[in-house]
Amino acid sequence: MIDLKTLLIMFARAINSSTVKYWLLIGNVAGFFYYPELITRDVDIAVLFTESRDIETLIHSMEREGFQLSSEQKYSLMAKQRTIIYLEESPFYVDLLPVVYDVDIFMDAWKHRVTETLDGQKIFLPTFEYWLILKLYAGRESDFVVAKKALRYAENLGVSIDYRLLQELAKKYSIEKRLRRILR
Repeated sequence: MIDLKTLLIMFARAINSSTVKYWLLIGNVAGFFYYPELITRDVDIAVLFTESRDIETLIHSMEREGFQLSSEQKYSLMAKQRTIIYLEESPFYVDLLPVVYDVDIFMDAWKHRVTETLDGQKIFLPTFEYWLILKLYAGRESDFVVAKKALRYAENLGVSIDYRLLQELAKKYSIEKRLRRILR
């Protein structure tokens, strides 16, 4: 049985050995680094493909790591579409999200990323403030709930939160109402 940590390491090894330069662990797995009480079954990865060979080398690296990609999944990646990748030996899966339309917010988060190391593999994730903004930007009800709980958890631990930055980013990405909703 492949657990969540092992799946994350396998994917990190695959993407780190490809030509992909820009990727971020997002979603609840990234949130584990800030709010360990989160529960999820998917590893959300945002990827910016800057060259066509990025996709080809990622597919090759994933297959070398043991991910068996169907022709539909390969086509989906080549078309830069969201692609769900399962491993038979795991209840968890990778949700690969190519960045196509929201390049500005992705690159903003990339420039302010945190690098963690897991079993020798570099894992890139947004800072806490950018992680919250990405959650709010997604706009799903579940993301509001998680963002609010994570914010309260960080505050209770005495984590330094840059509220000015949160407000600037919310304004920049036109999500001020969403931020106010979790700050209440």
